[in-house]
Amino acid sequence: MKITFSNNASSIGCRVETNRDEIGGKKELKNLAENFSDSMTRAYDAAKMVWEKFPEFRQITLDTMTDEDRQIIDEMEKGGAKC
Repeated sequence: MKITFSNNASSIGCRVETNRDEIGGKKELKNLAENFSDSMTRAYDAAKMVWEKFPEFRQITLDTMTDEDRQIIDEMEKGGAKC
């Protein structure tokens, strides 16, 4: 899951992108929903810690996967492999 917090002029913005494996079916969607609140709270706490120490950063993105992970999964799926 990719969570991006933006420290805007008057409020904190948030954008969430899920990984395909997190919403692939009923079981994965239920698991995502059950853990969403905890994940968001932990991510927001982490963003606040960064802003306290480094206020010059206006946007913070936290991700449970790397760009390389995503690329490997995309390449495997294009080649017909199941992840």
